[in-house]
Amino acid sequence: MPKVRAAAEARERLGLRFRIEVDGGINVATAAIAREYGADTLVAGTSAFAAPDMAAAIRQMRGE
Repeated sequence: MPKVRAAAEARERLGLRFRIEVDGGINVATAAIAREYGADTLVAGTSAFAAPDMAAAIRQMRGE
């Protein structure tokens, strides 16, 4: 997550508007960490598609 944090800090410092995407191993726990470090786009595969309720899993990953 250091690279995510560095990108988020640079985006803020420079007043830019790019998205920070994280993929690979995203689930409820790792999504929260990625969001905390500044990611705003998450790519989830197995954790969403294997969930009994995909919509609920996605809401949880979004922190809703």
